[in-house]
Amino acid sequence: MIPALYRKDFASIKTGGEAVFSGSVKGRYDSRHIPAYHVKLDVKNGFFQYPDLPKPVKNINVSLAVDNPDGVTDHTVVNIPRGHLEMDEAPFDFRLLLKTPVSDPYIDAAAKAGSTWPRYRKW
Repeated sequence: MIPALYRKDFASIKTGGEAVFSGSVKGRYDSRHIPAYHVKLDVKNGFFQYPDLPKPVKNINVSLAVDNPDGVTDHTVVNIPRGHLEMDEAPFDFRLLLKTPVSDPYIDAAAKAGSTWPRYRKW
């Protein structure tokens, strides 16, 4: 599912773990409509390492669901009840629940990084 434009960049990335992706789309898509959809992703014990990073990002465990039951953008719900990864042995845990993103965004989120979270990251 990687676009050809980026495929050569991904060839040198080491990856592993278990990922399960599922989804469905039902309805019309044009300039005025979007279909109803459901997307689910579960990653267990994942890791990746770019060639220019000294250590891998590992122990990636995340569960993600994005639901839109009727094609109305404001009815979209994004739910990440749990997420975890480790970078240079430092843990990062997070969660997110987003509802009614257009009319009245409801956001319930939290993130916690270990005190040894790497300082070399670039944003």
